[in-house]
Amino acid sequence: MKLEPNKLDHVLVTGSGTMGLLTLHFLKEYMNVQKVDVLETNKARGKLAKTFGANNVYLSEEEVPREHYKYGFECSSNKNAFDAILKALKHNGEVCVLSDGNKDLFFLNEDFYKKELKIVGSSDGWDYRQHSQWFFENFKKSEYVNTIFESHIHSNELIDCFAYLSETTERPIKVLVTYQGYQSKGAIIVNGRWNPLEVNHRY
Repeated sequence: MKLEPNKLDHVLVTGSGTMGLLTLHFLKEYMNVQKVDVLETNKARGKLAKTFGANNVYLSEEEVPREHYKYGFECSSNKNAFDAILKALKHNGEVCVLSDGNKDLFFLNEDFYKKELKIVGSSDGWDYRQHSQWFFENFKKSEYVNTIFESHIHSNELIDCFAYLSETTERPIKVLVTYQGYQSKGAIIVNGRWNPLEVNHRY
């Protein structure tokens, strides 16, 4: 892993979209980190972060305590959140940028230099096969992960769905697309829910 927090370290995650929620899930369920807080300005998404195990959810950058965290994970693509995470880290703290960078440009503030912080980027941090094996097994006891799918559509509705999303302020965290006759050794869509099961037949 790019960062190695232990279970007693305090960790901050910025953003609770898909990337932030799954990062929170991984920190709690795989890394066994006890103290993970989230910065999320959207109240509904902040509430969802609570169901994923967040200890505290901050609705504004001003609420985040200064020099409190050893590790941070940037998942928001928001420059203000990135600035807040640098301010929130302790001396020699480390932040991993997981957001894809297609929204805001990030700039290093004085905290980065003053506290000698470390920043790493991550794309392919863990072996995909190893990660999926853990994820699907863990999912059986963590069905709240299904809540990231805030919209369920059939494959023939894809064009209309994205046309609608381009014209509205509605922003579902994830859209679950059902394909007729879809089969996979990893997952199956049943009654609008995503299930990590072995599938050997068409339905």
